Amino acid sequence: MYPWSVAYLARLAHTRQTISPAHPKITHRRGLPLVVKGVMSVEDAAAVQKSGADGVYVSNHGGRFVFNSASPIDVLREIHQKVKKSDPRFGVWFDSGVRSATDVLIAYSQGAEFVGIGRPVIYACVDNGRGGVRQVLQSILYTLRDQARLCGLTSLPQLHDKKRPATVRFETSTR
Repeated sequence: MYPWSVAYLARLAHTRQTISPAHPKITHRRGLPLVVKGVMSVEDAAAVQKSGADGVYVSNHGGRFVFNSASPIDVLREIHQKVKKSDPRFGVWFDSGVRSATDVLIAYSQGAEFVGIGRPVIYACVDNGRGGVRQVLQSILYTLRDQARLCGLTSLPQLHDKKRPATVRFETSTR
């Protein structure tokens, strides 16, 4: 079984016990970075990092069909903190439920460095082809830019700055 075959990759995808230093062979063979999708725990992220991969893609990877599955946004910050402590260059990507610029901003605030947007793009493509995709992505991009500015940011990576709080909470008195 070749280390880049579909059968080999499928066998690796089932349990964390299969994560091993064999992964880098795939990246060196193709000359591309390896980002493992479907990571939903700090332990799995650490194992993927130790295996020699270049990043993790925090995602329920189709878990929308399992209604009681954990939400990837709930584990994103903890995964980000763990892997960045070991290697600041290790990538943290995210998708799952991203529908708007607000969702992108929230994902960045929790540690994502790349955010995948699925359904809005697919719906736009089906509805209006290439022009629809362009329109929805421009809308998200412009709204994201405006929201970031309203938060006092000039770039999204500033949300990862340890000196800046990731989330601002306003406490109200109930007296």
